[in-house]
Amino acid sequence: MYSTLPEYINDISRISSLLEMNIALKDFSGAASIEVDTDDYFEQSKIVHDLTQKNRANLVVLNGTLLLFIAGRFESFVRSTFEELCDNLASGTDRFKKLPKDMRENLLKYTAEVISSPRKYGHGDQGVKAFIKILSDNLVDDKDLEEINSRCISITTENMRPTILSDLFKRIGIRNLWEKIGQQAEIQIMYETTDPNKAKNEAEKFLNIFMDKRNSIAHPTASITWPDQEYLKTSILYFLRLGEVIDKILAVIELDIKRKMTDQN
Repeated sequence: MYSTLPEYINDISRISSLLEMNIALKDFSGAASIEVDTDDYFEQSKIVHDLTQKNRANLVVLNGTLLLFIAGRFESFVRSTFEELCDNLASGTDRFKKLPKDMRENLLKYTAEVISSPRKYGHGDQGVKAFIKILSDNLVDDKDLEEINSRCISITTENMRPTILSDLFKRIGIRNLWEKIGQQAEIQIMYETTDPNKAKNEAEKFLNIFMDKRNSIAHPTASITWPDQEYLKTSILYFLRLGEVIDKILAVIELDIKRKMTDQN
């Protein structure tokens, strides 16, 4: 298990709890008028009840906020897990030249990208200097590999759609991530199929539609459609399962890549 998974699961579970609260507030708003006692507790209950009635139609906006958080949290999880995988691979060898060819090439490519536009990716001058030094050390053949620019090779500028997620892992030579996702029992059970290709297609389709909804909320128009509670419940389950499956798949891939690097020695 990668260190990024437990916190990710906790955060998505927190969203589930917030959704339950939102559902409870909606149900509360539909309750009959409450007879108010003089007790402070019942006074506060009446205040909350009045507010939920006043905002009953607005509670769907909270659903949209939760959806945005899920999208951002998933994207952060993917990048952080990818960085940890890259760091693990680097720690498994003593020379930069022994890393997978795709990984070496893309470390050069994306380090150059970050160095050319550091603020675009949230880095300052000191970060640029550190990235240059690390890359310079990497390229010295007789110098032990201590670290790599994993925060550079992980950069993305688009939503974490299926193609972006796939392209990210291709940077280190992993070219069949979605095929492996479709082969996992958890994904097949979720889509009630034993066909890996169908499970893969359904999982990719869901993520694409989810990101479409994410963008419609982030850039709203007058005709925006807010997600309902059932869709959020489905999304929470999807992202929990997908995160767990990605973690499991990458653990196996990491072992295989390390074995290949060892065989090169």
